[in-house]
Order: sequence, then C-alpha cells, then structure tokens
Amino acid sequence: MSDERIRVLVVGESPLARAGLEAAVSQSDRFEVVGTCDLAGSAALFESTGAAAVLMESGTFSAWAPGETAAEGEGESVAKLQPAVLTPREIEVLRLLADGASNKIIAHKLGISDHTAKFHVTSILSKLNAGSRTEAVTLGVRMGLVYL
Repeated sequence: MSDERIRVLVVGESPLARAGLEAAVSQSDRFEVVGTCDLAGSAALFESTGAAAVLMESGTFSAWAPGETAAEGEGESVAKLQPAVLTPREIEVLRLLADGASNKIIAHKLGISDHTAKFHVTSILSKLNAGSRTEAVTLGVRMGLVYL
C-alpha cells in the first residue's frame, strides 16, 4: 500500500459546511485537503491544486463543472462541458442506460416500441457526441443528468 496521501478539494456554498468537511477529512492519514472554496472558484482551484478528488457539500454537485473558467473577464478560454439539450424523455432513457438497460428493456419500462427506444438512444448519442452508450452515460454523469 502506498504512503501517498490523496489530494482532496472541498467545495461547498456554506463556509460552515466547508469547514466541517475539511476538519473531517483532515483527521484521516490517507487524505490531504489541498483547498476549500465555494462553487464559483472551484474549477480554477481544482486545476491549480492538482486535486485527485473533490468532496462536495450536498446540492453542489449538479452545478459543478470542472474545466470552466474561474471568473468571466479573465480572458482565459478553457473548454467547458456544455450541457446538451436533452428532452425529459431522453433524460429518462439516459438514466435507464446508466442502469444497463437494453433497448428492449427501455421500451418495456417506458411503454414504447423497440424502434422508438432505439431512436431515443441514437438521438442521445448524437446530442452528446458520444461514440457509445457507456460514453453517453459518463457524459450524463459529468453534466449532472445521471446520478450513479
């Protein structure tokens, strides 16, 4: 087992919650808190600290996007994963994909034809620019559309 500590960034909107999370993580010999911040400063701090993990206050995850610029007007142009415009039905299908459902199972669970289920999956892959169902689910997780 390696003696290297895992570098953790603590992110949360509440200073009290951040302090509590930092104190809890700091008690472990396996983790090192490399920074704490609110959501607005998280992307820049994540990049600059080289954190291997991010611990977030409840409710912060869905709004967090690593890779976005730290503040507007800094002149930096960093690629940000833009949320795709998926219909509510496509989000349902994406969540079923995350559960490992086949087109036939998706069709049965949603009360639609196999052809329509396949159409939804193809549309999701296209909108997310994903090469596979697994990649689509991964992108969905990163965008906060799917929770595993």
